[in-house]
Amino acid sequence: MKKIIITILGILILTLAFNTIASSQNIALRNFNSMKSYDVNLYPNPVTEDKFKVESEDLIKVVEVINVIGQIIHKQENEISSTDAIVVRLSNCEKGMYLVKVTFDDEKSIIKKLLVK
Repeated sequence: MKKIIITILGILILTLAFNTIASSQNIALRNFNSMKSYDVNLYPNPVTEDKFKVESEDLIKVVEVINVIGQIIHKQENEISSTDAIVVRLSNCEKGMYLVKVTFDDEKSIIKKLLVK
């Protein structure tokens, strides 16, 4: 009888702990789901000429091109605050993989890969 009571108490404690964890995760999921998500299109990708276009449904503030060792090789600010697309011109850019960091008007940013051929 004592083992049954201990087992039942253990199950109740585990159930309570699981419900507490599950409810806290639901709160976190609701907060995460309410955050705005951003998407960016880079084209052409791979880049075969000296320019590419960055497009988004959101207002782009800054575009940075970063090489594989973390150096910013190009930074371009959006001078027209009403556009959601920027043409980026890369001069003397070596072939290889780059990261493109796009910062939006609310200071949130997204990073995409870019291949230069």
